[in-house]
Amino acid sequence: MGGHIVHVADFICPIIGINYLVELIFDDGVTWYARIPKPWRSFDANAVMNSEVSAYRYLKRNTRIPVPEVYHFAYDTDIDNAVGVSYMLIEKLPGHSLPELTGQGELEYAKATRFHKQLSDIIIELGI
Repeated sequence: MGGHIVHVADFICPIIGINYLVELIFDDGVTWYARIPKPWRSFDANAVMNSEVSAYRYLKRNTRIPVPEVYHFAYDTDIDNAVGVSYMLIEKLPGHSLPELTGQGELEYAKATRFHKQLSDIIIELGI
Protein backbone atom coordinates (compact mmCIF):
# COMPACT_ATOMS: atom_id res chain seq x y z
CA MET A 1 0.00 0.00 0.00
CA GLY A 2 1.25 3.43 -0.72
CA GLY A 3 1.98 5.37 -3.83
CA HIS A 4 0.89 8.85 -4.69
CA ILE A 5 -2.65 10.18 -4.79
CA VAL A 6 -3.66 10.41 -8.43
CA HIS A 7 -7.29 11.37 -8.02
CA VAL A 8 -9.36 13.10 -5.39
CA ALA A 9 -13.00 12.36 -6.07
CA ASP A 10 -15.77 14.83 -5.43
CA PHE A 11 -17.14 15.16 -1.94
CA ILE A 12 -19.48 12.35 -1.02
CA CYS A 13 -21.67 14.35 1.28
CA PRO A 14 -24.81 12.71 2.62
CA ILE A 15 -27.33 15.37 3.55
CA ILE A 16 -28.02 13.85 6.95
CA GLY A 17 -24.44 12.82 7.70
CA ILE A 18 -22.16 14.51 10.17
CA ASN A 19 -19.06 14.17 7.96
CA TYR A 20 -17.82 15.12 4.56
CA LEU A 21 -16.38 12.07 2.84
CA VAL A 22 -13.67 12.46 0.20
CA GLU A 23 -12.45 9.50 -1.83
CA LEU A 24 -8.66 9.42 -2.31
CA ILE A 25 -7.45 7.12 -5.11
CA PHE A 26 -3.75 6.21 -5.21
CA ASP A 27 -1.71 5.28 -8.29
CA ASP A 28 -1.46 1.67 -7.07
CA GLY A 29 -5.27 1.33 -7.09
CA VAL A 30 -5.74 1.59 -3.33
CA THR A 31 -8.58 3.83 -2.20
CA TRP A 32 -8.92 5.59 1.14
CA TYR A 33 -11.54 7.95 2.50
CA ALA A 34 -10.88 11.24 4.20
CA ARG A 35 -13.63 11.91 6.74
CA ILE A 36 -13.95 15.53 7.76
CA PRO A 37 -16.55 16.47 10.38
CA LYS A 38 -19.09 19.12 9.39
CA PRO A 39 -18.53 21.70 12.11
CA TRP A 40 -22.20 22.67 12.36
CA ARG A 41 -23.39 19.05 12.68
CA SER A 42 -21.55 18.09 15.85
CA PHE A 43 -21.32 19.74 19.24
CA ASP A 44 -17.75 18.59 19.75
CA ALA A 45 -16.34 17.17 16.50
CA ASN A 46 -13.03 16.17 18.09
CA ALA A 47 -14.73 14.16 20.84
CA VAL A 48 -16.98 12.46 18.28
CA MET A 49 -14.01 11.61 16.06
CA ASN A 50 -12.03 10.30 19.03
CA SER A 51 -14.94 8.04 19.92
CA GLU A 52 -15.21 6.77 16.34
CA VAL A 53 -11.48 6.02 16.08
CA SER A 54 -11.59 4.18 19.41
CA ALA A 55 -14.65 2.18 18.37
CA TYR A 56 -13.14 1.22 14.99
CA ARG A 57 -9.92 0.08 16.61
CA TYR A 58 -11.70 -1.87 19.34
CA LEU A 59 -13.99 -3.64 16.86
CA LYS A 60 -11.05 -4.41 14.55
CA ARG A 61 -9.08 -6.04 17.39
CA ASN A 62 -11.91 -7.85 19.14
CA THR A 63 -14.50 -8.88 16.54
CA ARG A 64 -14.92 -10.15 13.01
CA ILE A 65 -17.16 -7.18 12.16
CA PRO A 66 -15.81 -5.42 9.06
CA VAL A 67 -14.70 -1.93 10.02
CA PRO A 68 -12.24 0.30 8.21
CA GLU A 69 -8.62 0.53 9.27
CA VAL A 70 -7.81 4.00 10.62
CA TYR A 71 -4.56 5.04 8.94
CA HIS A 72 -4.28 8.50 10.47
CA PHE A 73 -6.33 11.14 12.21
CA ALA A 74 -5.73 14.64 13.50
CA TYR A 75 -7.70 17.24 15.41
CA ASP A 76 -8.13 20.83 14.33
CA THR A 77 -6.33 21.82 17.53
CA ASP A 78 -3.18 19.78 16.80
CA ILE A 79 -0.21 22.11 16.33
CA ASP A 80 1.27 20.02 13.51
CA ASN A 81 -2.03 19.67 11.62
CA ALA A 82 -1.32 21.62 8.42
CA VAL A 83 -4.84 20.94 7.12
CA GLY A 84 -6.37 23.08 9.88
CA VAL A 85 -9.49 20.92 10.38
CA SER A 86 -10.11 17.64 12.11
CA TYR A 87 -9.93 14.65 9.78
CA MET A 88 -9.58 10.89 9.67
CA LEU A 89 -7.98 8.83 6.88
CA ILE A 90 -9.59 5.40 6.68
CA GLU A 91 -9.63 2.32 4.52
CA LYS A 92 -12.32 1.98 1.87
CA LEU A 93 -13.90 -1.39 2.54
CA PRO A 94 -15.04 -3.62 -0.31
CA GLY A 95 -18.76 -3.87 -0.86
CA HIS A 96 -21.60 -1.50 -1.44
CA SER A 97 -23.14 1.38 0.45
CA LEU A 98 -26.18 0.70 2.54
CA PRO A 99 -28.96 0.11 0.03
CA GLU A 100 -32.18 2.03 0.07
CA LEU A 101 -34.69 -0.51 1.21
CA THR A 102 -37.77 1.37 0.10
CA GLY A 103 -38.50 -0.39 -3.18
CA GLN A 104 -40.87 -3.23 -3.81
CA GLY A 105 -40.51 -6.48 -5.67
CA GLU A 106 -38.54 -9.68 -5.34
CA LEU A 107 -35.09 -8.10 -5.87
CA GLU A 108 -35.74 -5.39 -3.27
CA TYR A 109 -37.02 -7.99 -0.83
CA ALA A 110 -33.87 -10.06 -1.36
CA LYS A 111 -31.66 -6.99 -0.71
CA ALA A 112 -33.58 -6.17 2.47
CA THR A 113 -33.39 -9.78 3.66
CA ARG A 114 -29.63 -9.93 3.06
CA PHE A 115 -29.08 -6.58 4.82
CA HIS A 116 -31.13 -7.62 7.85
CA LYS A 117 -29.26 -10.94 8.06
CA GLN A 118 -25.89 -9.14 8.05
CA LEU A 119 -27.13 -6.63 10.63
CA SER A 120 -28.43 -9.47 12.80
CA ASP A 121 -25.03 -11.18 12.64
CA ILE A 122 -23.34 -7.97 13.81
CA ILE A 123 -25.80 -7.50 16.69
CA ILE A 124 -25.34 -11.11 17.79
CA GLU A 125 -21.54 -10.77 17.73
CA LEU A 126 -21.74 -7.60 19.80
CA GLY A 127 -23.96 -9.41 22.29
CA ILE A 128 -26.60 -6.71 22.26
